[in-house]
Amino acid sequence: MYLNLPSYIRSKAMTFALFFSIISLGLSAQTQATEVVFQGWKLLGESSKTVDITAKVISCDGVNQVLLNVFNESMVNQDVDFTVTIVNEDNREVSKNIKVEVSRMKMKVAACGDATYDDLKINLPLGFNPATVKLSIVFN
Repeated sequence: MYLNLPSYIRSKAMTFALFFSIISLGLSAQTQATEVVFQGWKLLGESSKTVDITAKVISCDGVNQVLLNVFNESMVNQDVDFTVTIVNEDNREVSKNIKVEVSRMKMKVAACGDATYDDLKINLPLGFNPATVKLSIVFN
C-alpha cells in the first residue's frame, strides 16, 4: 500500500505512526495508583476562620493512609494550623501537625498516586486497621 503513495505522504504517514507509537509508549509507562476506600470523605472540623478539613481513609498501592482536603471558604488567603489524631481500636494513637496556606475560595486535596499535596497525607502505622480508625482534629 505504501509503495503506491507519493514519497511525501509516505513520509508523513511514517512520522505520524512514529509519533503515536512514542505517545503510546509514554502513556503505558505511566502507572495508575490503585486506591481502596475504607472510610469515605467526612468532615473533621471547621476552623474559626471558615477553613473546612475533611478526610478519608484509604489504601493506596497497599499503603494505608489518611488523605486530607483543606477548603478555604473565606474571601482572603489564609494559613491554617491543625493537628489530626488517629486512634486505633486498641487506643494506640498517632498525631500529625499540619500547617498549610490556602488561597481564598480554594481547595487542596491529597490524592492517591499524586504527590502534589503529600503534606496532606498521613501513613497509618502498622497494625492500625484502616476500616475502624477514629479521626479527630484540633485547630492550633
